[in-house]
Amino acid sequence: MKSCEIALETKSDTVTTKKGTALDWLEKCYVEQDWYCWDLKGQAVFDPLRTEPRFQALLKKVGLDK
Repeated sequence: MKSCEIALETKSDTVTTKKGTALDWLEKCYVEQDWYCWDLKGQAVFDPLRTEPRFQALLKKVGLDK
């Protein structure tokens, strides 16, 4: 299972309570160059992470910060 798939499996309630874990998996997703990282902005499951500095940094790395 790819890192982004694992991050997605967390579902919204878990993402809210385990933000660090979800962000760890998303950063691994980026390192693996998983296509899913280029769709982070459109996935509602990650809404609880949008204000997190690490999520913002990841969006910037991917080029979705604008």
